Order: sequence, then structure tokens, then C-alpha cells
Amino acid sequence: MNKLICFIVFVLAVGSVASAGTSDIWTFDQGLTHIQTSNPYGSTDLYVSALSTYIPSQDGRDGIWALGEFDVVLDNNPDIDYWKEITIDLVWKPNDSCPLPDFPGVGAEPFPVVGAALIDFEVIKSKDPDMPLDNGWYETSYYIEIWPNPEREWIFIKGDILVDQLDITTKCIPEPATIALLGFGGLSLLCARRKR
Repeated sequence: MNKLICFIVFVLAVGSVASAGTSDIWTFDQGLTHIQTSNPYGSTDLYVSALSTYIPSQDGRDGIWALGEFDVVLDNNPDIDYWKEITIDLVWKPNDSCPLPDFPGVGAEPFPVVGAALIDFEVIKSKDPDMPLDNGWYETSYYIEIWPNPEREWIFIKGDILVDQLDITTKCIPEPATIALLGFGGLSLLCARRKR
């Protein structure tokens, strides 16, 4: 029974170490106001390019941005021994009503261009299929992995699109060796106490 208790505590300890991260949600009903933010490492800031236009209501939705470009800069865990998972959930639709001119450096595709701009970091990006919503809207999830973990990320969303909601979640994952050391350390302490 003692071995089982030690194993359960080890799993819980590893799970709690790996879950540190940030979470930000914008619905844009009142401009750029967050409806939810959780960043224990500092701030998360959303910047909107001058080419973007705010639309108070359209297609039965309140608070829409015609992009342009969003740039999100967020502080994160400064420990470079971690790697990073970023999940970006975007509610969007092609901007058919007032397409942007094709300015250099700005995506004019009728779909989102999403990524993380980093120097000297390795990035893997993938995307779930677009999930159709009402009135031509879609919900799409993007996944970005970065290692080693940077102190700050710059995430960009651009394209000739309308955006109704943006959710960004980051998670810092310890290296396997770090997880094992932390877990075995906690395990040995607990088991040593049990023997007494």
C-alpha cells in the first residue's frame, strides 16, 4: 500500500510541475479588453496594427476586428530548461465585405496566418481542421512547440480576416530528466517518512 501511495504522489507532483503556464482570452465586445487573463510571470499585451478596423457588430456577433495584424507579446517562465507548448484558438471568417489592400508584409490571404516569431528557437506548428460555425465563421486551433523555453513570446495573427475571439494558452514542460529528478526526490522523501 505504501508503494502505491508513493507512486500516486509522484504522478501528482510531475503533473503540477508541468502545468505552469499562461491563459488569455479576448472576445473584443469592448475593444481589446481581456475577459480572462492568468499570467504569473508578468503581462500579456495585445497590439493591433494600424491597418485593422474595429467593427462593433456584424453577422450577429459583437466586437469584431477586421485585420490587419494582431501581435501578442507575453512574459513567460524564464527557466530555459523547459520547452513550451502554445495553443491558439481563433474564431474568424474571411473578410469579404471590405478586403484590405495588399500591403507589403501583411498577409492578404482570406485565411489566418498564425505563428510565433522567435530567434534561435526551434518551432513546430500544426493546425486542427477549421470547425464551421454559424454565418460563415470558423473556429481553428493552432499548436506551436518551442524549445528551449523563451522568457517572452511574440505571437502574430494576420490575414484578410475578421476575428471574433482569440484564446492563447501556454504551458511550460520540464525536460524528462528534470521531471524524473523532481519526482524521485519527492518520492524518496515520502517513502523515507513512511518507513519511520
